[in-house]
Amino acid sequence: MLEPPDDSGDYRLRIISAIALAVRDVLDSTPRTARLGFLIFAVIVATALATKIL
Repeated sequence: MLEPPDDSGDYRLRIISAIALAVRDVLDSTPRTARLGFLIFAVIVATALATKIL
């Protein structure tokens, strides 16, 4: 039986960096008043995803 390659940390890093880039892009393109609400939402979503992924 073939063993899967042990690169479990690789996809986690890719997902986290993709989330970080998406958050940065949205924060750069939104007005200042919407940034705080979106940032709080993004932190909640990222925390939920990180606990499931990690």
